[in-house]
Amino acid sequence: MDALHIRNLFNNILKGEELKSDIDSGHKSTLLVQLGNIAQRVGHSLEINPENGNILGDKEAQKLWSREYEKGWEMKL
Repeated sequence: MDALHIRNLFNNILKGEELKSDIDSGHKSTLLVQLGNIAQRVGHSLEINPENGNILGDKEAQKLWSREYEKGWEMKL
């Protein structure tokens, strides 16, 4: 399925093909999976800010939301 989604994205960029799943829906579905994985790892449900999906008041869970990058590979915004 991933290959079909990636092909659809490239065809959208290159040929204007309609996206099968818009970016916002894709973000929300991915966010839910990631938060579910974090909740499973910490062993309890999470309190989430519904506006942005951030984990609230749980330092253990918040640690799992980020990663450490190797020197030179840090994300730059």
